Amino acid sequence: MVMNPDYLHNPVHQIAPPRQILNLKRGEVHLWWVNLGKEIFRLDGYYQILSIDEKNRAARYAYQQHRDNFIVRRGMLRMILGRYLGIHAKYLRFKYNQFGRPSLDLPLPNMSLLFNSSHSNSFSLYAITSDREVGIDIEFLNNSFSYEGIIHQVLSPKERQLFLTLHPNLRFKAFFESWTAKEAYLKAAGFGLSTPLNQVEVFFQPNNPKIKLGNRSLNPNRNQLWSLRKLGPPPGYVAALAVEGDDFEIRNYCRPNVFLQSKSLGDIFCSSSDANTFAEVYCEIS
Repeated sequence: MVMNPDYLHNPVHQIAPPRQILNLKRGEVHLWWVNLGKEIFRLDGYYQILSIDEKNRAARYAYQQHRDNFIVRRGMLRMILGRYLGIHAKYLRFKYNQFGRPSLDLPLPNMSLLFNSSHSNSFSLYAITSDREVGIDIEFLNNSFSYEGIIHQVLSPKERQLFLTLHPNLRFKAFFESWTAKEAYLKAAGFGLSTPLNQVEVFFQPNNPKIKLGNRSLNPNRNQLWSLRKLGPPPGYVAALAVEGDDFEIRNYCRPNVFLQSKSLGDIFCSSSDANTFAEVYCEIS
């Protein structure tokens, strides 16, 4: 990512010291896992770096918990993105496409940072890249949720046939894994979440992180351009990633001891260096 020196040294943007700017290499996908409940104690700091529009959006939430979670999610997003760009979090600007998906409104054409985010229950997940489109989705496995009434809205006829061959004990999680994979793909491909999920087909094996797009994928001639992966989220969640291309490397950032090693998916969460990097994004908030 090439930065413009004149822009970086403009004091109005309160540039972070170079040692604090996070390095994002071409071909890397950085995933940030945030437990919203663990960040509430920084709520005032996060609120201070939000834009007026974001503060107004927060005020429209009827319940305090939902309002607080929104403030933490947006504040954390700003903190993370600011560290890659070397720009103080509160000076970042966003623009939105026709589906409401945000992207950075950067002042110079040679500045590139692509991201996507998702949240469910108490966790928020962010995906950051510099050179390719990306989509992410995380869902809480709510055992009281009855999927049977909406299965026709989520799964295609072919998927439903395969779904019924699964052992009943596996169906609940498989349903949500399909849901997250489809939402991640739709977000990455730019179709928007208003697209019916049963218009997309995904196929996977229970212990294989790779997900295959079926011919029913809105644009099947471009299926080869996308890679879908199941992720190893915290217990009680499922998550999926969609990335443009197949030549990428995933790095996970989170607080120490948030996750256990997920051997079946090949993910080892939070090396000590990654955990330290996660902690560094907080240095802007006193």
